[in-house]
Amino acid sequence: MSKGSKIFLILVIIIVIVGAGFFIWKNEENKTEGNNITNTTTNSNTTQNTSTDTKQLLLNVMNNKQKFIDEDNNEVYFKDFKIVENQTAKVDKYAFVDMDKDGTEELVIYTTSDYGAYVILHYENNKVYGYMIGVRSLENLKTDGSFMGSGGANSNEYSRMTFNKNSYSIKTEAVYDGTDKIYKINNEKVSEKEIKEYVENWNKKENVSWSK
Repeated sequence: MSKGSKIFLILVIIIVIVGAGFFIWKNEENKTEGNNITNTTTNSNTTQNTSTDTKQLLLNVMNNKQKFIDEDNNEVYFKDFKIVENQTAKVDKYAFVDMDKDGTEELVIYTTSDYGAYVILHYENNKVYGYMIGVRSLENLKTDGSFMGSGGANSNEYSRMTFNKNSYSIKTEAVYDGTDKIYKINNEKVSEKEIKEYVENWNKKENVSWSK
């Protein structure tokens, strides 16, 4: 075999080897991509299942199948949770709403009692916490978690709620006090026209749908 033929044969062998290696590499890459797609789908389903499980857990607490942690850090059943003095919470209606915009919905329960109050059940780190808030402090609850607190016939605050284990805080986003002429949005003074526009737009937000 001539020298030129040997060189040609070597080149052919190299091309075959490189081609085979490229084919094997692409095959493994496709498998990896397929696995990534499968994992993404699995993770998506897991998130959905977790949300469903969380809702069921909150309903179980409301239905006295499991205890929750109250604001005094005590574990109690819903039926034993005191609204005020000797009045316990009884469910009238309820709704799932993401009050603190963390991606997990709270269970907001309107209770029947002489005092009038809501109980909010919040899931955090595999535990359920419960809070009581008076009806005048949480009116016209919207699907985005915002609500109105009434301080009188012509005085309202528009707020949101955040949670930290067995405590909560209310952040006021706007104030409309027609009596004392106090008009604020995000803690900044605004004109009466501006606050009326804010209130008008807020009233257009969708109200929550209550279940019984």
